[in-house]
Formats: sequence, structure tokens, C-alpha cells
Amino acid sequence: MKTFRRIAALLLALVLLTVSVSCSEGGSDKQDAETEQNQNAVPGQENAEGEEATEEDSDSLFTKLCDDLPADTDLGGRTVTFLQRDTERTRNELFVDELNGDIVNDAVYQREIAVEDRLNTELHAEKLSSDEHGGDLRTRVGNSVQANDKAYDVLANSNFTTANFMPNGYYLNLLEMENLNLSKEYWAQYLIENSVVGGALFGVTGSISLYMYQELFAVYFNRNLCESYGLSAADIYGTVLDGGWTLDKMISMTKDIYSDANGNGQKDAADVYGFGLQVSSSTDGYWSSCQIKMTERNDDGSITLAVDLDKLTSVVERLMDFSYNQPGVFRLIEGPGYTDGEYLPMGFAEDHFLFMNDWVYAAGTAELREMESDYGIIPYPKYDEAQDKYYSYLHDQFTTFCVLVTVEDPADIGAVLEAMCSESHNSVIPAYYDVALTSKYARDTDSVLSLETIFSNPYLDTGWVYSDNLASLPQMILREPVWRGTGSPATTVKQREKMVNKVMGMLVEKFAKAAGKG
Repeated sequence: MKTFRRIAALLLALVLLTVSVSCSEGGSDKQDAETEQNQNAVPGQENAEGEEATEEDSDSLFTKLCDDLPADTDLGGRTVTFLQRDTERTRNELFVDELNGDIVNDAVYQREIAVEDRLNTELHAEKLSSDEHGGDLRTRVGNSVQANDKAYDVLANSNFTTANFMPNGYYLNLLEMENLNLSKEYWAQYLIENSVVGGALFGVTGSISLYMYQELFAVYFNRNLCESYGLSAADIYGTVLDGGWTLDKMISMTKDIYSDANGNGQKDAADVYGFGLQVSSSTDGYWSSCQIKMTERNDDGSITLAVDLDKLTSVVERLMDFSYNQPGVFRLIEGPGYTDGEYLPMGFAEDHFLFMNDWVYAAGTAELREMESDYGIIPYPKYDEAQDKYYSYLHDQFTTFCVLVTVEDPADIGAVLEAMCSESHNSVIPAYYDVALTSKYARDTDSVLSLETIFSNPYLDTGWVYSDNLASLPQMILREPVWRGTGSPATTVKQREKMVNKVMGMLVEKFAKAAGKG
């Protein structure tokens, strides 16, 4: 079976050469690596000669990056076992069973074979049925570590849930793991910066995870519907490019658009609305897009609550009014409504909403792939025009990777993660971004420019990385008031500030202790 897989993978690799070139020879071939990097450089970044890349240097957002693993790295045929979520969205982000002709699926398949052959290892995945939070996986890992049964080497699970167990001593400090070079850009640097606590890092993500990119939030607009209401795609994109796509602009553009499409005299899901607004998890996106500060990292290593209450209150009040008082808004809360005809992409695809907010993942759903009307993609709005640029929010269910404390030869696991991440950055992610997302799913070149913005400027505050550790305070002071239509962020912060600062202090101490530093 393995021989057949490798023959199939070899044939596939010839096809994938049109998408990317891997770094399977490791860090020994520096000259070739630099040559390839120059050929695939991203505009605005320096190439191997120290010169800024130009548009002519690149046709991909993802610059080819090679890892520095020694060329003779050999794991001696050992099996490395991953425990991951078996959900619709995450099932195939790391491992797939077979080739099926889909460019992303087949790139994932090829990545596994490439890493196995390169490192002389066998990669195995145990996929555990779970919800997006992956609570069952957290329990499974806890039991495995306590029993010291060495059943798993790597946990790939929701960060929201996994972070809560990080101080418990179940995972190794990745900052000290041999063969893992976390300074490489294929690891999410903005997340590493905001995830290190007490001198330790127990979970990391990056290009190894396709879901990290799919979990970014975006705004979609129905070009046909917008045109019928006097909103041209050119004007919408122009507003974005000119820096004028702000929260106020989004609200004013859509709040009064409503039509009783079915003529029953009642507002329902069959009517036409200016905005289909998901007011639960998608609301969290305004933390990053409006650059609302939540925490402060201090010189002594402590982390304290430092919420910009003026900006937060302003955003909450505007979204509450938008959601509850304006005729042009169809408000949807995650839950049963997703299965009884009110699923947001479904309504969007059926021409009921001019705009909607959702994950980038939605672009690949059957609803949008089969949508008859053309649609566009733009980033979440800025707070105001004075804000320097557009920022993207990464949903806290992104996949984080942890190495269990019970593993033997951690350096082997470091090599596997490093090789998987670099290989993925050069093959899987370009297959998704360059072929699937921007060539198959996106309907126009302006959407591609917007996707570049969304992918280039992600941000997640430390408070969000560890939101479950903080009793979900970030959700309580933005999402819930907008969701419920009532509530004061300032009051909630005042009531919980002392407790949260105490918890964050304990978190720093526990992380340091778990890493053997305290």
C-alpha cells in the first residue's frame, strides 16, 4: 500500500511543480533555496540579495521558504502519532486517505509522503470525533499523559480549548525543542509573540495548518444585489483601496436596505437585507479589525488587562444599534438556525443579503461555489480612516500544535513539525491560496487583492489566545452585548478586572513552572 501511495505521490508531485517547489533537501542546499526564494519573492519583502522584491519577482503571496533541518535527519522508521479533531472543517487539514483529484486534498496527501520519505518516518493520525472546540481531545490527552501510555506525540486541536490545559504540565516548551525553528516565517510570528507566557510556549501554529488561513474572517458582498441597489462593485472595492472602508461606512451603506421579498408583511429569512450579520463568533472579528487593545505586556514579563474602553464601547454601541434597530440587518446567532434554513451562506447565495460576514472558509462551501450571482470579498472594516491599515481576526478555534511531555526523543517530533510546516508553506498553502481560493472560489481580481490584505495582516491579542483561561472575558465584553442587545463593557471590565489580572499573574507563574523555569 505504501509503495502504491509513493508512486501516486511521485506522479502528483510532477503536477504540483506548477504550484510550488518543496524544500525536501533540507537546509544544505542554500544556493538553490536563495534562487527559488528570489524567484518567488513577495512584493515589499527583501530577496536573498537583500533587495526589495518587485511585482515581477513574484506571482504568489507565499514566498518559498526552506527549513534548516540537516539533510541527513533520519528518524529510523519511527511512527509519529497525531491526535486531531475529526470535524467537517478540520478532518483533512493534516492527513487524507487518498488522492481524489482535488488540488488541495492531493497537496496534503503529497506533503505526508514527502515528509515521511525525507525523514524516514511513518506519520499516523488518530482523528477523534468532536465539536469544533475539541474538548474530548483535551480529555484524551490528559488521560494519556497521566497514564504515561505514550499513545500520542502531537496534539492538533482548537486553541480555545487546548490553551486551558497548557499550564498543567502536559506539553513540552516549544521554545526549547531541538529542530524546531520558530523564527521561520512559516510559523505564525504574530501568534508566537502574543502566545509566549512566563518564558514558555506550549502551542504553535502556522502554515502547517490550512485551517489557520480558513479561520480568518472576511466580508462578502453579492455583486448582483448590490448593483440593483445602486452599489457598484467598483465603488465598494474603491472604498476599500482608498482606506475608507470603516465601521461607520459599512453601517451607513447597508442599514436602510430592506425589501419584503415574499410580500407577507413580516421580516423573515426570505426577505432581502442590506447585511446578514452573524452576531456570535463573527462579532469577535471587530477586536482585531478595529484594533481594540485588550492586554498589556510589561517589561517584567507580566501581562495585565488594559482594555481600550472608549473604543470598545464605541464599537459595541454601534454594532448593537446596527443589529437591533436598523431595518437592513438580518441577525443570526450560531446554533439551531444553521440547520433550519437560516444558515448565513445559504441566504447569501440565494440573494437575500447584499453583505454578510463569515470565515474565509465559507468561500469553499457548496453554497458559495454554486452561487449563481457573482460575489466579492473584502476585509473587515477599520475603526476609522485614521487607522493605519486593515487587520484580520483569527478565530480562536484555529488549530494549535502541542508536543506531549511523554514523547521519546522530542527532537524527532521537532523535525517532523518543522518539515511539515515548511513543506506545507511551499505546497499545500499555495495550492489552497493560488489555485483553489483565488482562482476557483474568488470571482474577480479585486477579491484576490482583498484576500492578500486579509492574509497579510492577521492579529490576535494575548487575551484572545488565552480567552478560555480568562473565563471568556473577551467574548463577554463585545460579542455578548451585541448578541443580547444589552450590556455595558465598562461595567463588566470593572467587575472582573481584579480577578482577570490575578488569573493572568497565575498564568505566567504556571507557565514558567510547567516549563521548569519557576
